[in-house]
Amino acid sequence: AQTRWNRRKAAQILDISYKALLYKIKDCGLNME
Repeated sequence: AQTRWNRRKAAQILDISYKALLYKIKDCGLNME
């Protein structure tokens, strides 16, 4: 684990990938709710 990561940077990366994942799910027509 890279514990010396900039937490803000990591949070931004995770947030972007999370939104991208949600977008892909929507794009595929899947509804997780």
